Amino acid sequence: MLAGAISPDAALAQMRAHGLRGGPWRVLVWNETPDDSMEPDVAAGGLVESLSFVEWPHLYTSVDDTHLLVVSDAAYDSGLGVDDFDVSVGVSQPLAAIGRLADAFREARWALESARQSGAQSAVYGSHGSYFMPNTVAEGEVAVQRLLGPLLTYDESNESELVRSLQVYFDANRSWQEGSRRLGIHKQTLVYRLKKIEEILGVDLRDFGVQAELYLALRTLGLLTGGDDVNPRRAGSSAGRLPNGSS
Repeated sequence: MLAGAISPDAALAQMRAHGLRGGPWRVLVWNETPDDSMEPDVAAGGLVESLSFVEWPHLYTSVDDTHLLVVSDAAYDSGLGVDDFDVSVGVSQPLAAIGRLADAFREARWALESARQSGAQSAVYGSHGSYFMPNTVAEGEVAVQRLLGPLLTYDESNESELVRSLQVYFDANRSWQEGSRRLGIHKQTLVYRLKKIEEILGVDLRDFGVQAELYLALRTLGLLTGGDDVNPRRAGSSAGRLPNGSS
C-alpha cells in the first residue's frame, strides 16, 4: 500500500479484512530507539507486544527500524489504552482516502521527529512545532528546495553524489579524512566535491551558519525521502510496502 503497488480497491479490501472499515484512519509510527536508557528493542518491543492484547482493529508492520500502525480515527480519539509507550510516537492527521496512506506515513514520521526534538511522548502532525525543523512536509519541501535545490538538480543531471558526500562529511564531524574513508574515495576527491558544492550553492562551508542550515536541510531531506542516509535518486522508494499485519 505504501509503495502504491496495489490498487486502492485492493488496499481498501485488505484494510476491511483487518476490521478497519470505512474511515477516516490515523497512522502512528515509532522507532526502535527509546527516549531513555532502555535497550532499543526493549522499548519498541513492549509496545509491539501490547498490540496482541488490544481490542480495537489495527494493521501493523515495520519498515526498516520504523514501526507503523494504522487505526481508526475513532479508536485514536477514544484513547488507545496502550501503556507501554516508552518511545516517542508520531501521529498523522486523519485520512479518509486510502490513496493518501503514503502521505500519512510521511506526516507521522514528521510528527515523530517533532516529538523527539520537543521531548514529548507523542506529537500529531501539524500540531506540534519544532524550534529548528519545518513544521510540515510542505514547509520541509520548500526549505529543501531553497537550500539544496541546485545541488539536487546537479546530482540528478550528472549522476553525481554531491548531496550524499555532504551528508557523510557532516556525519563524520566535518573530517575530510574520515568522510573520504566512509565514502570510499581519496581525501582530495572529497575536498574537490566540497569545493564544487560551495560553487553550486554559492556558500562558504567554513561558515557555521551555513553548516547549520545545510545540516538541517539534509535531515529534512532524509525525512522527506524516508531515510536518514540521503540518496536523492532513491527518493520515494524507501517507504516500503504495507503487508498483512496483525489484527
